Amino acid sequence: MQVLEQLERRITSAEQLLSIVKTMKALAVANMRHYERAVESLDDYFQTVEMALQVVLWDLGNTDSQSNETKKNKATRRGSNKTLGIVFGSDYGFAGRFNEDITSFAIRELDLRETRNDNRSLICVGEQILIRMEHEEQPVRSFFGIPSSLAGINILIQKLLLEIDHARTNGELGQVVLFYNRPVAGQIFTQQIETLIPISAEHYKNIKKEWPTKNIPRYTIERSALMAAILRQYIYVSLYRGAVLSLAAENSSRLSSMHSAGKNIEELLERVKSEYRSNRQSAITEELLDIAAGFTALESESKGKSKIKTLKSYDLDKQN
Repeated sequence: MQVLEQLERRITSAEQLLSIVKTMKALAVANMRHYERAVESLDDYFQTVEMALQVVLWDLGNTDSQSNETKKNKATRRGSNKTLGIVFGSDYGFAGRFNEDITSFAIRELDLRETRNDNRSLICVGEQILIRMEHEEQPVRSFFGIPSSLAGINILIQKLLLEIDHARTNGELGQVVLFYNRPVAGQIFTQQIETLIPISAEHYKNIKKEWPTKNIPRYTIERSALMAAILRQYIYVSLYRGAVLSLAAENSSRLSSMHSAGKNIEELLERVKSEYRSNRQSAITEELLDIAAGFTALESESKGKSKIKTLKSYDLDKQN
């Protein structure tokens, strides 16, 4: 009976765990679709910002002179080799190799750029990333938690922008590199790297994308003011897009992990239930055998007593 009670407890625990896994799978599916819709909306806005950059940078490349501010910024970028890396991960586990992969990817890419630890600093978004970066002895500048909804992403991006501005003001900024996982078709997720600062002017000047209308794009405000406004929007939407893609990939990875966990729990539950049925059948068989043996013993004892009574009656009759 003690074995049966232990198996019953294991079955109960497995069923409760399976219920939790199913709940997490449902939440992952809902969250993943929620963030995917946000990404679809951001793609259109991101494309608009890139088109604006294309126009301004193309026009800038076709002028004979550049503003003193642009020259100063270029000189500053050439003179600084400090790299600020922003790495998006997760606050919680149960997401497969989501955090491990982006951690190793970020470190490998920074090493390929030949940025020594004293010339790099990291902003970790997600507690799991912070733990792994500290374990790898990487120079962590600051840490932020993962927002639980789309509304919280805006606050996170504002904090990241303040950190970037603080690093730039203190002369600690040569380039800003963004690392995150993104969902892809045919895979759970893949790693992505984006250089936010400096923006490659040559990339946008050489784009051969056809303009959506026959009208020639023009602007009337000062080029430097327009450029600054577009760059702010570009950096903001890039950070926001990276955060949303990372959250979508996190839920995709968690869904895959929960699917595997659920399958393993169901297999374990089936084995435990089979063992429980086998032990219960053995216990019932033993009880039936005990009952049969007891009945046989009682029957033999009853027959023995009947024989004794018969013999006593026979002796009394004989004496009489």
